[in-house]
Amino acid sequence: MWRVWQCIAEARDDNYSNPDDFPVRYARRVWLSPLYLTPFIWPPLLTDSPRVMAWMLVPLSVFNIALLINVMPAWRHGIIMSDSEDQDVYSEEESREHDLMEERMNEIALKIEEYVKDNQGYLDAHLKMEQLVDYCGTNRTYLSRTFKERFGGFFNYVNKLRLEQYERYMQQHPGTTKDIAAQKAGFSSYQAYYKACQRLKKEES
Repeated sequence: MWRVWQCIAEARDDNYSNPDDFPVRYARRVWLSPLYLTPFIWPPLLTDSPRVMAWMLVPLSVFNIALLINVMPAWRHGIIMSDSEDQDVYSEEESREHDLMEERMNEIALKIEEYVKDNQGYLDAHLKMEQLVDYCGTNRTYLSRTFKERFGGFFNYVNKLRLEQYERYMQQHPGTTKDIAAQKAGFSSYQAYYKACQRLKKEES
């Protein structure tokens, strides 16, 4: 049930691009499943009868099987319902799709490095992920996933570059103030630098 709630939260945050990946409305109904199952649970407990228990287990089993099939993404549903030959065909198609996806993510990753690191996009204190969508020629979902898998996340990647720039600027300008160094590194203020530094340290520990 906790995993169901996590998926609902992720879907609400637009982490899913395909509604078939996780049916949110159906998941909300799953939360009410304990109420649906109550009539099947109490009779065996009250009667303490093995026969009643056996009869009640039948609808419970049917309910669980139906739940697993319906909550499953479409591609998993297809595998279970297909024969072994179809599974082999699907595996080949899945492998090709995976290779294409990896190739696409590699291209996006190069574009990200070009924009954020090489062109010093991280120096923009108000840099947002939306600014990279058109530049990378992709959508927000692919971009977010590439950041997460290749760079540890948008926030982490950008601010690690800013922290490195902050240290370089401080070394090159010994007499400067921390606030100026932070702004030159892409932070809006020294306070923003400090918060980013603390957050990254917390995630690394």
